[in-house]
Amino acid sequence: MKRFEHLYSKVSLLVLATSTCLAAHAIASGVAFNIPSGSAQATLKQFASESHLQVVFDYRAVQKLRTPEVKGTLEPTEALKQLLTGSGLTFYEVNDHTIAIVAPGAAGSSLDTQVKSLNPGADDSSAGGDPNGSSKSHSAALLAQATSGRDPLSSSVTGSADSSSDQGLHEIIVTAQKRAERLQDVPVPVTAINASDLVASNQLSLTDYYNTVPGLSMVAGGGPYWTLSIRGLATGTAQNPTVGITVDDVPYGSSTYLGGGPVVPDLDPSDLQRIEVLRGPQGTLYGASSIGGLIKYVTVDPATESLSGRVEATGDGVQGALGYGFRGAANVPLSDSMAMRVSAFVRRDAGYIADPVTHADNINPSDVYGGHLSFLWRPLDTLSIKASALFQDFKQLGSNDVDLQLGDLQQAYIPGYPSWETKSQAYSLTLKAELGRSELTVLSGFNVSHFINRTDDTAQLGILLGLVPYFPAEFSGTATGLGGYNNTSNQKFSQEVRLSAPITSSLDLLVGGFYTHESAPSTLSFSAESATGGLVGDFGGYTNPTTYEEYAAFADLTYRISDQIDVQFGGREGRIHQTNQATDFGFPFDAGLLGKDVASIPGPSFDSSSSTFTYLVTPRWKITPDAMLYARLASGYQAGGVNTTPGVQPGYAPSKTKNYEIGFKGDALDHILSFDASVYYIDWIDLQLLICPPQHLCFNGNAGGAKSEGVELSLEAHPLAGLTVSSWVTYSDAAITAFPSDAIRGGVYASPGDRLPFTPRWSANLSAVDEFPISGSFTGFAGGTMSYVGARDGGFTGTVTQLRQLYRSYSELNARIGVKRDSWTATLFATNVTDQRGELGGNQLTPNAPDIVQIIRPRQIGLSLSKSF
Repeated sequence: MKRFEHLYSKVSLLVLATSTCLAAHAIASGVAFNIPSGSAQATLKQFASESHLQVVFDYRAVQKLRTPEVKGTLEPTEALKQLLTGSGLTFYEVNDHTIAIVAPGAAGSSLDTQVKSLNPGADDSSAGGDPNGSSKSHSAALLAQATSGRDPLSSSVTGSADSSSDQGLHEIIVTAQKRAERLQDVPVPVTAINASDLVASNQLSLTDYYNTVPGLSMVAGGGPYWTLSIRGLATGTAQNPTVGITVDDVPYGSSTYLGGGPVVPDLDPSDLQRIEVLRGPQGTLYGASSIGGLIKYVTVDPATESLSGRVEATGDGVQGALGYGFRGAANVPLSDSMAMRVSAFVRRDAGYIADPVTHADNINPSDVYGGHLSFLWRPLDTLSIKASALFQDFKQLGSNDVDLQLGDLQQAYIPGYPSWETKSQAYSLTLKAELGRSELTVLSGFNVSHFINRTDDTAQLGILLGLVPYFPAEFSGTATGLGGYNNTSNQKFSQEVRLSAPITSSLDLLVGGFYTHESAPSTLSFSAESATGGLVGDFGGYTNPTTYEEYAAFADLTYRISDQIDVQFGGREGRIHQTNQATDFGFPFDAGLLGKDVASIPGPSFDSSSSTFTYLVTPRWKITPDAMLYARLASGYQAGGVNTTPGVQPGYAPSKTKNYEIGFKGDALDHILSFDASVYYIDWIDLQLLICPPQHLCFNGNAGGAKSEGVELSLEAHPLAGLTVSSWVTYSDAAITAFPSDAIRGGVYASPGDRLPFTPRWSANLSAVDEFPISGSFTGFAGGTMSYVGARDGGFTGTVTQLRQLYRSYSELNARIGVKRDSWTATLFATNVTDQRGELGGNQLTPNAPDIVQIIRPRQIGLSLSKSF
């Protein structure tokens, strides 16, 4: 019983709606109300929706209250009087767009202070605007985030024990559709990950937490070289991306494989506010490379409210090796209209692989460091400007490969191989201006992804030698290894301008234009190595500069048929232009060149243009203020590309998807339970495949079609104060539907019914976190997560007799427990508690390749200590 008393021990603020009309006239204007009788929580929420006002109140005062029916054209204050008839409550205007409901005599008390303290952007001096074109809706979004009781500068368990009391009430605001919306109102399956939760659990890499997101799969290729897929849309590790990535709405990384598309930014969550994962094609708003979905990294905005910050130190151990981490963040107000935020971190991820040949232990440690600097300036009530710069550097000597032929946590490579380094930089400048009821957003971005790696490609040595009739004498008997060197840099500039505006009371428009240009110089070379790692000779290589350019115009129209039913229409027309010209230097395609001093040989120049159109239609029915049913027809587009292999087709065509989906999401039991369910079918045509004919280097081509169909169900419950329990389960059937009988010159084999790579049929997750008072000023917390990932097939092979690699199913348990007092927090954490060997990827490019897999990190135990100020 004490836990329920504790739930209501302080005032809880609930945001009910965001405004879409001018603040100066919001409260005084007449509105057509149609509010049925019912619980005050539901009817006040509908009042806020219909009046376009923010409403805050003491949750205790209305939790058992029922209100009468209110219908007709009334001023909002008159409608609210009718709703509160007989309740004993009154209300007052906090400002021109916010109404507070209080007990008699409470008006003008600390409630107004609480509203402003939770919402530093609500006052006129700091209003920054919202994608829907109103400073009020922007303020509401900030207030809604604040009600979660989580400080983005601190860990997931901040504040006093009372801060957990409103966890059953908080709203999550996301920007999945390029406008601020409640998560439960977005007609797209979206998972929002609180970045501070990841820090508290020491889940700092995408490999640590990808299995907590429904529908998201990944296969590791070494370092940050990953293949991501959502809902099973992947055909291998060497294709153009099928999952888009943005950092603060700026597209990050390349749209093509040659430009470095598989190099995924592994951003440390201490620089982030949240991560949004959108499932299903997102081509209309986000363009190419999002045929499966999108990952949005959202950084923390500066705040003009007050000076605040956080520092943290972490130590951990894995397989006897030690790791560490240090983080710091500070928010610095510079004036009433200007603020700065700065954060930085450094960490060592301990190695856990041994080499039985050299008798070396822990040969795969990685060092990561980075930082984020952002400025926010609001020179006018209707204008905000934000500048942001983020960088991270990742270095790893060794790899996470395990050679199953050698034993547990063992590998043996050429000495000095492999090694990885990735430098990620993301810069953006965002301007938002309110133009009456409309809002203009201008977003400029520039990012750099620089990837350097040395790989042991000995498994490919026989193929390379088979391409030429002879070897230099010095290679004979001594060339036992093949070393590869790859240096790829992608520089990407993007510019987006969009305008959101209400056309009529029932019609909203979002329209915009987009441009991006990528320049990606790269060098790939091979060298013959001896068993001791000595250089025997150069095989040669090639430089491969490539460019990618895209223009697009997009529009999104939402028509409200009634207060409960609306339909969203979207379209995007784009034009893509690519160029490439590889230059060989001594590569063994001409026997007379091998081992001799030769000039560089330019390859053919490739120049390609293509156009693309994507669309979406999404009807939505708000059955009640807390339950929504939607259907979604959406298309996606995967850009084509260039082949640099001599003697093959110079390029390959785009592939496209169509997504058919029905979803149901909402809240129940007075917001104690939330749910999100969806059923989908995706049709994928002109698959992009890596083709590896016998005794020939690989290249990309198109073939056949595939489908992905499945069911996703997510639940979250807040049964007690401080306790949150969430779970999800997904079923996915992603498989080939059509494939040519000639199997593309014998280079790849598949047949209808074969599963697409890397995606399990079943996956699931269960988590719980509880915060509870201990004694005095001490508060305890505990949490755990159990994830299950089903068995997955590896990439397609070249013949019917060569089996595809199988990645076995696995479960992973993570746990944490800790205590906090005032601004101090101590956390004891353990990841992979049961020390499983979950397989994330492998290497089976040739029939005689060793059975190599990449695994999740073995059991890790650590301690972190943090202080907020």
